[in-house]
Amino acid sequence: MENNTIINDLRLTYQTGGCIALERLGYIPNYLIFYSASLKRSWRFELKSKKQNGVLKINGVVAFEYSFNDLDCKMKSIRGGKVIKEWKIKEIAMVLND
Repeated sequence: MENNTIINDLRLTYQTGGCIALERLGYIPNYLIFYSASLKRSWRFELKSKKQNGVLKINGVVAFEYSFNDLDCKMKSIRGGKVIKEWKIKEIAMVLND
């Protein structure tokens, strides 16, 4: 798939809250949810601090790296273990669960 398609297609949602999670865990969890319509895939990670780094895998292979820093997210597209494209996610949706 063309890299520019993925860059324009990859969405990030910052999700927080939820009464069920609060009751179950004893704290209000925050999540980063990455979604690609063209890949028909989503990735969900619990946010442990304001800064977090991680990878998005497809079929067990690292496809992307992310660096999240207080509502700022930088992405790297990885192919064959090498960075082939870097960009910043411009819009981050925020979902507050009740």
